Amino acid sequence: MWSGVPVPESGVSRYRGTFRDSRTGPGAEQVCTGTIDMTDNRPGQRFSVTWNVTGGKACPVIGQTVTLNLVAALPRPDGRGDFTPVSVDQWNGGTQSSTWRGWRVVSADGFLNCRATPNGSIRRTYNAGDPITAFRDRSGLAMTTSNGAPWLRTADNCLVRANARFVQPTNSF
Repeated sequence: MWSGVPVPESGVSRYRGTFRDSRTGPGAEQVCTGTIDMTDNRPGQRFSVTWNVTGGKACPVIGQTVTLNLVAALPRPDGRGDFTPVSVDQWNGGTQSSTWRGWRVVSADGFLNCRATPNGSIRRTYNAGDPITAFRDRSGLAMTTSNGAPWLRTADNCLVRANARFVQPTNSF
């Protein structure tokens, strides 16, 4: 169990808070508590978690700090830079039927149009750096393909081109 609030930083998604971990069963109960710091350092897709154990009941590691550096399991684009339904709709080890939810606009010209239909009329415009949430319906799938190009339906019920030139997936804490 952990709690806390996101800490915004330029180019980095960060969460800081507290944790409580326990072990029960045969032998003495153990409870460890402390602080936790999680950092998603895009675009390198590096993800780190640091636990600083500060207290607890019969906790054998009080005073220790543990850090794990991982590669984030984000959807990856294909050779053309497209995020396809095959990679985006199969998250969590392929056990979920849902589209990856968190995205960020990375368009080089500073904005990204969100359209009513693929290449259709503009419904709204996102700015570079804006977060985008994928649309969620009963199927959980928010990807469509038009003329071989994948499009992502957003929570604003409009479509953006699902290509690494325009959007990148993000981790949400």
